[in-house]
Amino acid sequence: VADPRDRGAKVEFVTVYHQVIEGTLGVTAFNFISNYLNGHDLLPGFVAGYRRIARDEQRHVAYGTGFLRAAVAEDPGMGERVRATLHTLLPAVAQALEPPASGNGDGPAFGIDPAEVREFALAGLNRRLGLIGVSL
Repeated sequence: VADPRDRGAKVEFVTVYHQVIEGTLGVTAFNFISNYLNGHDLLPGFVAGYRRIARDEQRHVAYGTGFLRAAVAEDPGMGERVRATLHTLLPAVAQALEPPASGNGDGPAFGIDPAEVREFALAGLNRRLGLIGVSL
Protein backbone atom coordinates (compact mmCIF):
# COMPACT_ATOMS: atom_id res chain seq x y z
CA VAL A 1 0.00 0.00 0.00
CA ALA A 2 2.84 2.39 0.88
CA ASP A 3 4.57 1.77 -2.46
CA PRO A 4 2.47 0.04 -5.14
CA ARG A 5 5.57 -0.28 -7.34
CA ASP A 6 7.47 -2.32 -4.75
CA ARG A 7 8.24 -5.49 -6.72
CA GLY A 8 9.42 -7.35 -3.62
CA ALA A 9 6.14 -6.69 -1.82
CA LYS A 10 4.21 -8.07 -4.80
CA VAL A 11 6.48 -11.14 -4.88
CA GLU A 12 5.71 -11.74 -1.20
CA PHE A 13 1.96 -11.25 -1.76
CA VAL A 14 1.87 -13.62 -4.74
CA THR A 15 3.84 -16.18 -2.74
CA VAL A 16 1.41 -15.97 0.17
CA TYR A 17 -1.81 -15.86 -1.82
CA HIS A 18 -1.20 -17.90 -4.97
CA GLN A 19 1.39 -20.38 -3.73
CA VAL A 20 0.43 -20.91 -0.08
CA ILE A 21 -3.28 -20.15 0.28
CA GLU A 22 -4.54 -21.30 -3.11
CA GLY A 23 -1.78 -23.63 -4.30
CA THR A 24 -0.94 -25.45 -1.09
CA LEU A 25 -3.84 -25.14 1.33
CA GLY A 26 -6.65 -24.90 -1.22
CA VAL A 27 -5.47 -27.60 -3.63
CA THR A 28 -4.64 -29.99 -0.79
CA ALA A 29 -7.99 -29.46 0.91
CA PHE A 30 -9.83 -29.96 -2.38
CA ASN A 31 -7.96 -33.18 -3.10
CA PHE A 32 -8.64 -34.85 0.24
CA ILE A 33 -12.18 -33.54 0.76
CA SER A 34 -13.37 -34.43 -2.74
CA ASN A 35 -11.65 -37.86 -2.63
CA TYR A 36 -13.36 -38.65 0.67
CA LEU A 37 -16.77 -37.47 -0.49
CA ASN A 38 -16.48 -39.29 -3.83
CA GLY A 39 -15.21 -42.44 -2.13
CA HIS A 40 -18.24 -42.47 0.17
CA ASP A 41 -20.73 -41.33 -2.47
CA LEU A 42 -21.60 -38.22 -0.44
CA LEU A 43 -22.74 -34.77 -1.59
CA PRO A 44 -22.23 -35.21 -5.35
CA GLY A 45 -23.66 -31.76 -6.09
CA PHE A 46 -21.25 -30.14 -3.65
CA VAL A 47 -18.31 -32.03 -5.18
CA ALA A 48 -19.33 -30.95 -8.69
CA GLY A 49 -19.49 -27.30 -7.62
CA TYR A 50 -16.28 -27.58 -5.62
CA ARG A 51 -14.56 -29.05 -8.71
CA ARG A 52 -15.53 -25.96 -10.72
CA ILE A 53 -14.11 -23.68 -8.04
CA ALA A 54 -10.91 -25.75 -7.87
CA ARG A 55 -10.50 -25.49 -11.65
CA ASP A 56 -10.69 -21.71 -11.41
CA GLU A 57 -8.20 -21.73 -8.54
CA GLN A 58 -5.76 -23.65 -10.73
CA ARG A 59 -5.72 -20.68 -13.10
CA HIS A 60 -4.81 -18.40 -10.19
CA VAL A 61 -2.04 -20.74 -9.08
CA ALA A 62 -0.71 -20.84 -12.65
CA TYR A 63 -0.74 -17.03 -12.80
CA GLY A 64 1.19 -16.82 -9.52
CA THR A 65 3.71 -19.40 -10.64
CA GLY A 66 4.28 -17.59 -13.93
CA PHE A 67 4.56 -14.21 -12.21
CA LEU A 68 7.11 -15.51 -9.70
CA ARG A 69 9.08 -17.32 -12.39
CA ALA A 70 9.38 -14.08 -14.37
CA ALA A 71 10.21 -12.03 -11.25
CA VAL A 72 12.98 -14.42 -10.21
CA ALA A 73 14.36 -14.61 -13.77
CA GLU A 74 14.44 -10.81 -13.92
CA ASP A 75 15.96 -10.41 -10.45
CA PRO A 76 17.38 -13.56 -8.80
CA GLY A 77 17.22 -11.77 -5.43
CA MET A 78 13.44 -12.18 -5.58
CA GLY A 79 14.01 -15.90 -5.12
CA GLU A 80 15.17 -15.19 -1.59
CA ARG A 81 12.00 -13.17 -0.95
CA VAL A 82 9.94 -16.18 -2.05
CA ARG A 83 12.01 -18.55 0.12
CA ALA A 84 11.93 -16.28 3.19
CA THR A 85 8.16 -15.84 2.87
CA LEU A 86 7.67 -19.60 2.67
CA HIS A 87 10.00 -20.30 5.61
CA THR A 88 7.96 -17.87 7.70
CA LEU A 89 4.63 -19.48 6.76
CA LEU A 90 5.40 -23.20 6.50
CA PRO A 91 5.04 -24.00 10.23
CA ALA A 92 1.51 -22.54 10.18
CA VAL A 93 0.75 -24.31 6.90
CA ALA A 94 1.84 -27.65 8.38
CA GLN A 95 -0.38 -27.06 11.40
CA ALA A 96 -3.35 -26.08 9.22
CA LEU A 97 -2.98 -29.25 7.16
CA GLU A 98 -2.98 -31.56 10.18
CA PRO A 99 -6.22 -33.57 10.05
CA PRO A 100 -8.28 -33.26 13.26
CA ALA A 101 -8.70 -36.25 15.55
CA SER A 102 -11.66 -38.49 14.94
CA GLY A 103 -14.70 -38.06 17.17
CA ASN A 104 -13.82 -41.19 19.11
CA GLY A 105 -10.16 -40.19 19.48
CA ASP A 106 -9.04 -43.23 17.49
CA GLY A 107 -6.73 -41.66 14.91
CA PRO A 108 -7.30 -38.80 12.49
CA ALA A 109 -10.79 -37.87 11.32
CA PHE A 110 -12.05 -39.58 8.18
CA GLY A 111 -9.07 -41.96 8.24
CA ILE A 112 -6.86 -39.40 6.51
CA ASP A 113 -3.16 -40.10 6.99
CA PRO A 114 -1.41 -36.88 8.09
CA ALA A 115 1.80 -37.98 6.36
CA GLU A 116 -0.09 -38.38 3.08
CA VAL A 117 -1.52 -34.87 3.43
CA ARG A 118 1.92 -33.37 4.10
CA GLU A 119 3.48 -35.32 1.22
CA PHE A 120 0.79 -34.20 -1.22
CA ALA A 121 1.04 -30.54 -0.18
CA LEU A 122 4.84 -30.44 -0.20
CA ALA A 123 5.10 -32.26 -3.54
CA GLY A 124 2.82 -29.70 -5.20
CA LEU A 125 4.66 -26.77 -3.66
CA ASN A 126 8.04 -28.18 -4.67
CA ARG A 127 6.80 -28.80 -8.23
CA ARG A 128 5.75 -25.17 -8.54
CA LEU A 129 8.95 -23.93 -6.92
CA GLY A 130 10.92 -25.92 -9.49
CA LEU A 131 9.08 -24.05 -12.25
CA ILE A 132 9.75 -20.75 -10.49
CA GLY A 133 13.45 -21.57 -10.04
CA VAL A 134 13.51 -21.51 -6.24
CA SER A 135 14.12 -24.28 -3.75
CA LEU A 136 13.12 -24.41 -0.11
